[in-house]
Amino acid sequence: MGKSCTSVLLAEMPGSNVVKCLQSGMVRWYFNNLMVTFLEVDFHTFSKSFQNIDFDVKSWQTEEGNRFVVINTCHQSIQFVIKECEHHRLSELFEKARTELEILQILNG
Repeated sequence: MGKSCTSVLLAEMPGSNVVKCLQSGMVRWYFNNLMVTFLEVDFHTFSKSFQNIDFDVKSWQTEEGNRFVVINTCHQSIQFVIKECEHHRLSELFEKARTELEILQILNG
């Protein structure tokens, strides 16, 4: 078993949250039963890139008319299929998480 981690909840929405482990400094994004762990700098890069996606340009359409984008992570074998409504909600989640990380950095010096 690994070491325990005291986590701070940075942001959450139904089916997803972002936390930071205070011991390791790692940021974890949980989404639909998957969790991706980032160095904090990598989370900033990933989340900003996610928000900069032009959904109308990068999305695919299914035969049913639903649109989605495929999101690569820093882990080559992990990709997420994100629907348009999820993209908007996750963009807000990541924005809040980055703001909370800035607040933590200010508070902890």
